[in-house]
Amino acid sequence: MWTEYANAARTLTEVLGGAPNNFSLRSVLVATLGRPGNWLFLPAALVMIAVTLVRVQSRSAEDVATAFAAFSCLALLLSPICWSHYFVVALLPLGLLLHAAVRNGRCADLAVWIVLALALSLPDQLTWTVLRHSEPGVGAGAARVIASFPTWAILTVWWRLLSYS
Repeated sequence: MWTEYANAARTLTEVLGGAPNNFSLRSVLVATLGRPGNWLFLPAALVMIAVTLVRVQSRSAEDVATAFAAFSCLALLLSPICWSHYFVVALLPLGLLLHAAVRNGRCADLAVWIVLALALSLPDQLTWTVLRHSEPGVGAGAARVIASFPTWAILTVWWRLLSYS
């Protein structure tokens, strides 16, 4: 069962993984690191799932929204394909972070929320522009890391959700 998913994910990533607007974690790892990114993805995914399960289990039973939001971010990150229109799923996690920032009254948390919301709302054309003007070789890898700002934003949202007590 899981091997079918892994094969389908590998096929999708091989076909669409190089697309500049695929923001899944696997696509970003493969695009920036090449073949080693494929091997790094599975251990990273397993660690992320384990961390999420442990952190969610340590929360109160009433905190269902945070658990759902954390798993929503995880689904975006670990899916084989993550287009920018999938980011609507991140509205609940962003809303929870905004609520926590306002409730705690910390300006730093609010600033982080603003940066994350902006990173997830920038147009795809920005990604295409960064990649189009990059140099081949090392420059292309660095450009891909920079152009993957939505992936890093969702990763940050996921981590921030798990770090709130």
